[in-house]
Amino acid sequence: MKILKNTQQFLTKHEMHKLLAENEHKGEENEETIKYLMKEYCKDEKDSLGIKEKLSSLNLFPFEIFQLINFRPKNLLTLQLIIEEMEERFIRRRFKFYFTVI
Repeated sequence: MKILKNTQQFLTKHEMHKLLAENEHKGEENEETIKYLMKEYCKDEKDSLGIKEKLSSLNLFPFEIFQLINFRPKNLLTLQLIIEEMEERFIRRRFKFYFTVI
């Protein structure tokens, strides 16, 4: 497999799906792997650009934004596991906002 761009960044599942779809025709030797990833790993993912912008406005770290988009926590406990020192950094009423954004 050839490296297309020499950048280091996190990719959300939606971004990975988009990248795989764009490059699907370029590599025949990895065709089965790409099909599997698109079908199993990246299925049912919404566009994360809008979510990423909203979460960026909340002073979250980039890795926290990445984890929130990919894991989409459904309860407060999971949210606390993703966001470091959540009780000290944020007020309790903002927690509901996270769930509406995600």
